Amino acid sequence: MLGYTMKFRADSAVLKSEKTDEASVCELSWEHEAKERRNVGLDEACKVKIRCLDNKACLAKGEESLGKEPEKLSLEKDEEAAIFLPHLVFANLGANYPDFFKKTFNCDNLGKFWKQVERTGDEKLKGHPMTLEKDWRDKTVPLFCDGVEFQSRDTLLTYSFGALGCGLSSLEANLYLASFPKSTTAASTWEPMWKVLKWSFESLGKGYHPERDADGKPLEKGSPFYENRGKPLHPEGWKAYIWAIIGDHEFFANHLKLGHWASHHPCWECDAENWKGCCLEKHYKQISLEKQTFRVWTPAEHRDEPVSNHALFQLPGVSAANVRGESEMMCSMRFLSSREGHKVDISPRDR
Repeated sequence: MLGYTMKFRADSAVLKSEKTDEASVCELSWEHEAKERRNVGLDEACKVKIRCLDNKACLAKGEESLGKEPEKLSLEKDEEAAIFLPHLVFANLGANYPDFFKKTFNCDNLGKFWKQVERTGDEKLKGHPMTLEKDWRDKTVPLFCDGVEFQSRDTLLTYSFGALGCGLSSLEANLYLASFPKSTTAASTWEPMWKVLKWSFESLGKGYHPERDADGKPLEKGSPFYENRGKPLHPEGWKAYIWAIIGDHEFFANHLKLGHWASHHPCWECDAENWKGCCLEKHYKQISLEKQTFRVWTPAEHRDEPVSNHALFQLPGVSAANVRGESEMMCSMRFLSSREGHKVDISPRDR
């Protein structure tokens, strides 16, 4: 398995990745403008047993390129992956770096943020568990969960999270969760990691350290989570829910298992269609607003009938309605020249 030492630096867009033979080491760090380096300790990293592709065994069999169609490689092995648990990152930042905690989680402006959301009539608030709390507007942090693929030598799928509206640069606001190289990713690699991440995000939404493990069993003595079980994550009662899932359409389709742009139903937000002979008013290339008859699913319908079984959509209050593409990646227009001029071809998701 390829091991990586991950380092994020807030003062430059640099991701340093160092290969190791067998180890899986993750270190999250950032640099403030005052050149003060702070590390989130490795005691917050959780090791998860996974199944991944065995590169060395594949090479021994004469595989020419591990980067080419890695899903067809059948040799797998058991390994451990290190992930950061969001509820522990949240709690430890609050305990050890209170000023940075309030800044990065935008604590002083939460009430203003949620009142603006209410003024828009956002239907995602209806029935959301956070609204059951009396002081939810002032104590609930709206989070984004970001998935992105990058790295120069291999595709590295990386997940991070952070607070919406904090005003910091992405390299300061994005808090690392987990990553894994595509060349060693098997079909089931991410499932155990997301099982644990889901469990941690659920604790973050409640605002308390968990009393049960990711399998639903009561924590026992000897568990690193036993001592803090049932205690508030923060003495002032802060908690957080995922409010936006960010990425591009490729990430949504390939990893979150939402509608692919080339499928018969390319949009997870509406009933747009894409096949020869489909209703023109439903065709995803129909850009005339007067002719469109797309039906947009409500957040309640998304929750009742999830379009994907990904662990993110099993979290309280989270559904495909929370999926929001980054404008830089999603707004991809194709201009086709013709005798009549230029035709703009844009999908309903981009619209």
